[in-house]
Amino acid sequence: MLKRKIIHHKVLRKWFYSELINVYYSECSSIIDIGCGFGDFMIAAKGKNKAVLGIDLNRSSLIALRSIGFDVIQCDVLHLPFKDNSIDGAFFSHVIEHIPFSNTIAVLREIKRVIKNKLVIVTPTEHRDFWIPGHITSYDKQKLTHVLKKAGFISANVFYDKCFMLRLPNRKFFVVIFNALPLIWLRMNMLAVAAKVGQFRYAKS
Repeated sequence: MLKRKIIHHKVLRKWFYSELINVYYSECSSIIDIGCGFGDFMIAAKGKNKAVLGIDLNRSSLIALRSIGFDVIQCDVLHLPFKDNSIDGAFFSHVIEHIPFSNTIAVLREIKRVIKNKLVIVTPTEHRDFWIPGHITSYDKQKLTHVLKKAGFISANVFYDKCFMLRLPNRKFFVVIFNALPLIWLRMNMLAVAAKVGQFRYAKS
């Protein structure tokens, strides 16, 4: 049963990343995956012929990714070892909820410094399983939009991942439904697609 759940989660995530890259990273040649974990997004991006670089604090995951040919760096998101405007876009998935809210704007400004334009954030909606160890900050649409604007981004679109994948209306009603399902891998995540002020291009929807 556990193996089946993991397979379902992997398939769903692969589908999601493929769609996300097609729609929101079509103009990006290079992407930095901040909090890359074991590289699911990096694998999908490489499959779309993107130059992708991963950063994480977890040494074991970085060793595993390096062993299969990925460029990865162990570093803190507050001190990214890259030049200004050196990477086209950034993917920031399931990390922001682990950061103290008092540090969030500084983190987003550091990401803004190194990218040329596009940032995609993924974070869980608040549900009954949200407050696990390590999750210290929850976000709704208004709160996520607020920190992005404070950091100097324009928020292009804030929406829900399952609504995006299944072409459902972006309604809170579906968040309630999906979050009530017994399968944790069907819990609804929130996405924000943002761009740097002065360089904004509307993302496709």
